[in-house]
Amino acid sequence: APPPRHIILVRHGQYDEQRPLSRALSRPAGVPDRDFGMPLDEAFPRLDAEQTLTPLGRQQATATGRRIAEMLRGALQEEGREAHVRLHVSTLTRAKETADLIAAELPAGRVRRLAPDPNLAEGYPPAHRIPYSKGALADGAREVHVEGARMEAAYRALVYRGRPPYPPDDGAGGGRGDGAAEAASDGAAGAATAPGKL
Repeated sequence: APPPRHIILVRHGQYDEQRPLSRALSRPAGVPDRDFGMPLDEAFPRLDAEQTLTPLGRQQATATGRRIAEMLRGALQEEGREAHVRLHVSTLTRAKETADLIAAELPAGRVRRLAPDPNLAEGYPPAHRIPYSKGALADGAREVHVEGARMEAAYRALVYRGRPPYPPDDGAGGGRGDGAAEAASDGAAGAATAPGKL
């Protein structure tokens, strides 16, 4: 059986939201820009560049890096495991800053750092808008459709299940009956959470 895969999800540290700039860029002339933050939008990168970690956010990221180093001590010290420990990060400035600070706490040469992936960036609908106001999801249907497909692609690129060793029980006695449970336990393993998106 393949070794279990552990995925540690980390949210970026605290950052400066730059709310006045966000309002100015997303609502030119007071009208909401439906394309703000969507693919090919030219205004959002200006906001993202200003949304940097606060001093507290940098402390959070450093502390998270120390904790991850402790959690992965075995894998980080074992020869030949370098390709097995990878650091994925979105293209958001705050996420890249967080990843840099985490990487600084991990043994040099023991973690494979991948290029920033735009599919890992947060998307619509953002969780902090739950519960939604009446009609909010219908108003954002286009954003949900576009962003949902992008987020699904990110998920499928990183998380997958192993193939079951035999067909699951089809109800006709053709399988062992517990195949689905075993396949699930053989799959992409656990997740731990810590204060971004990496």
